[in-house]
Amino acid sequence: MEQGGEDIRGEGNLGWRYAKDVIADPIQNYLNTTYVNGQPLKDRINYIVLCKGIPLKVRSFPFEWMTSNRRQVSVSALLCLINQPDPNKNFLQLYSTSMTSQLNPYFGADINNTMNYRFKSNHFVNGGGWYTQYLVSRLDGQFYSDVFGLIDRSADPDYSGEKTCIIDDDSDPNYHHFDVVHQKLDALSFSLNPEVFVISQDWITEDPNNVIGYVSHGVHAGMPWYYILSILQFNYANGANFLSWESFNCWSFGVEESGHGHLSHFIYKGGSGGSGTVYEPYTTGVTQEYNTSPAYAMGYSIVDAHFQGIFLNAWQNCVVGDPLTTIAWGKQTLTENKTLSGTNLVTSEVTIPTGKTMTIQNNSTIKFRHLGFITGSGVLNIGSNVTINTNSWSRSVLLCNSANNPRLVWAAHPSFSTSFYKVYRAVSNTPVSDPSTLTYELRYTSPDASTFSFTDNEIMIGSGQYFYYYVTANLVRTPKPPLESDRINYTSIRGGMYKKGNTEEEPLTKNFSFSLDQNYPNPFNPVTSIKYQLQKNGTVTLKIFDILGNEVKTLVSGFKEKGEYTVQFDASLLPSGMYVYQLRADEYTSTKKMLLLK
Repeated sequence: MEQGGEDIRGEGNLGWRYAKDVIADPIQNYLNTTYVNGQPLKDRINYIVLCKGIPLKVRSFPFEWMTSNRRQVSVSALLCLINQPDPNKNFLQLYSTSMTSQLNPYFGADINNTMNYRFKSNHFVNGGGWYTQYLVSRLDGQFYSDVFGLIDRSADPDYSGEKTCIIDDDSDPNYHHFDVVHQKLDALSFSLNPEVFVISQDWITEDPNNVIGYVSHGVHAGMPWYYILSILQFNYANGANFLSWESFNCWSFGVEESGHGHLSHFIYKGGSGGSGTVYEPYTTGVTQEYNTSPAYAMGYSIVDAHFQGIFLNAWQNCVVGDPLTTIAWGKQTLTENKTLSGTNLVTSEVTIPTGKTMTIQNNSTIKFRHLGFITGSGVLNIGSNVTINTNSWSRSVLLCNSANNPRLVWAAHPSFSTSFYKVYRAVSNTPVSDPSTLTYELRYTSPDASTFSFTDNEIMIGSGQYFYYYVTANLVRTPKPPLESDRINYTSIRGGMYKKGNTEEEPLTKNFSFSLDQNYPNPFNPVTSIKYQLQKNGTVTLKIFDILGNEVKTLVSGFKEKGEYTVQFDASLLPSGMYVYQLRADEYTSTKKMLLLK
């Protein structure tokens, strides 16, 4: 044992055997013989975390500084391969094999950033039958105080999505994937805030914003080896991540310097994790930032993200970080009640299951990016002055419970110039797979473009009918008619309709009859509303004719349940004049006239 206990050295594979006998086998034995709820621990865990003091690497003698065979290796890379389903496999069999003979099957697992590939043991296997069985990371630093700080920051990461990620590129063609990082982040809508990412061919040493990620070529860009300690003048946000294209950035955690920037320096300065290599890895063996940086930004844990960028199994890579640390709410189903405050970035679908509650506190901001949304059958509570920010109008409306009434909170339209918003509602006795097929009535018009919520006091949440809503953005274009956005952000709730009295809330019952009301307004230009009632379920048509009897539009055609309906007629493409509208339902027929004046 050399280098303060970090370096296991031995002739041939002696160091590998020591790592197996003294470190790997006791861990494997503990996992296999410890049971929780009748299940061995080996089948319940996905991650192993090594603390400061566990050896870092293995060096084989005769020592070769640069070799393409598996001789020099990190301890954590070996531990990823314990407990292979095939009991005849153990990592000693990989000693001195070609570095590319066994690849990491978790590398690039989610190149499309679907958030469907969180790591799971007994799942990711390569062509040689080797499983990446556990993801092994370290909680390490130069001093124990650094480790304590790392743990505290990892437990309270910044979820705002508003901190700067430094991508410090240079023109060296041998290390030129940084542009791909930016392209991927841009495709994932992370460039909506231009201050979030910084790319430059020059050294980037300071930024007015707190930094959540740092990627560079370090000394290969001409910086001195101590650049992290004294050249970089950043303030790091909790959850800040490090990745550099330097051969020896995990050579040591405070015992020796290698002439390259060290991950331990980054932890000392306030970082929360990252990855590097303990010996010369070749470019193939470096953590590939074009997978890691987007994965971390998307909501994968810092450990998952770095292993998605590691190409080789049993090589020289070392990951530092807590496997629970994330900087965005990625795809997940809540397993416990959750409260969000401040600014939170949501990059994929967060599901609230029945029996769970998510609470968004007053004055918070929720930022939906990529496929971000909040859904589910559980309870969503939204406080006052909550701001929703989205890059897609289809994922812009949240529905929550407000004193047992449905309350809609929506985002400003990301691309539509807006004067005001409208809320529409439909009702069905059964759930529908396509809400757009229902007939909606206008329920609310906002006074301006800065109002983003509406509480439907006519509906009591509970069992009963199914109420569907959508919100549209509208632009006043005098003297032209208002322009209305797409109707694509449907949401729904189950409940019943009621009326409020002075002392009690009574179910609202109403006897319907067949009727067709006069359109309003009339005369109109160019949009008017037509209200009608149905006494019973049946097939209904509502058609528009010109004064000569030619059919110009069908507003309703199909089966409808009994009740009251309102539909809009938009005559923007028709000339001024008298028109006739006719309702047919069962044996009932009614015809009325209306006047279009442009």
